[in-house]
Amino acid sequence: MIRRVSSEDELFELPKRGVEAQKIRALLNAYGTKYDFCRFYVSEDYILCEMNGSFVVSEIAENGDIEEFADFFTFSGFSEIFCSEALGKRLGSPLRCNAQIVNLMRFSGETVESEAVEKPRRSTMFTRYSKRRSR
Repeated sequence: MIRRVSSEDELFELPKRGVEAQKIRALLNAYGTKYDFCRFYVSEDYILCEMNGSFVVSEIAENGDIEEFADFFTFSGFSEIFCSEALGKRLGSPLRCNAQIVNLMRFSGETVESEAVEKPRRSTMFTRYSKRRSR
């Protein structure tokens, strides 16, 4: 069963690595779970983020229930799905859509653990500049 997430704690199974998981983590850090335009979902096999009809999917278990997953997308409607190449091939048939490799990237450096990144305080994020009027 795929259900909507109401708190960040429910996304504890989000993998540490993988471009899909990092995109979901970035959206979670940016918007949290309080806004309706950016929604997060979990199931036994997948973690999803949906923003304006575009989905990002991170797999928890390989070869999960693809039929239920495809039904979810058919019911929800989608404009695009960003996922692994293997999942894209598996979803192509039940959704009757084309899977395309958009960009294949390799990263050879070290990753930064998500817990190591501190959220900056708002007072340090924005600086107000004003011009003084000379008279």
